[in-house]
Amino acid sequence: MKGMKSGILPMAVMLAAGAASAQAVVAGSSAPVDLAVTYDALHTNHITTQNFWMQGGAVELGARLYRGLGIAARVEGEHAGTNTTTGEPLSLVTTVFGPRYTMETRSHRYAIFGEGLAGISNGFHSLFSEGSGPVGSVNAGTTSSSNALAVDVGGGLDVRLNHRFALRAFRASYLRTQFPNTTTNVQNSLSLSAGLVVRFGR
Repeated sequence: MKGMKSGILPMAVMLAAGAASAQAVVAGSSAPVDLAVTYDALHTNHITTQNFWMQGGAVELGARLYRGLGIAARVEGEHAGTNTTTGEPLSLVTTVFGPRYTMETRSHRYAIFGEGLAGISNGFHSLFSEGSGPVGSVNAGTTSSSNALAVDVGGGLDVRLNHRFALRAFRASYLRTQFPNTTTNVQNSLSLSAGLVVRFGR
């Protein structure tokens, strides 16, 4: 419960900041604001040296401020069961914010975007090592939750369905986190997602 609360707090703060920014953009111009809801899969090695898949979803809010330049806020949550090598489950909530650049075709049918986001990732309902031994050993000094810096760099493709809705055909990004794992304390993950986009302010 403690880990979940520490994950929900940054999520709420980031969504509130993103919503406020989006509202200001809509009120001040006709620039589009996009709200995307997606299914996500994360290929990671968060608590072991062996890679495994996590599944979940994300909400991403993007606003264009000047031509193709804009901002984006993203909250992503994934879970893996006891099929990891340690036999422990893992839940992650990652909240990031940063700049985005979007290019559209002349017909506005397709939009390609790239973004560089940074924030915090909260891991909970799992084991994170705080000592010198491997995860789960008596020397590890394990804890059930941990916070880490998160950097998310990637991009994707949106396909417009009509003036209001678009299909997020794909989004792919490199996610770097720094959870303690008694080795490098660095995780290099691949995030893949697809879903639906709702556009406002245009």
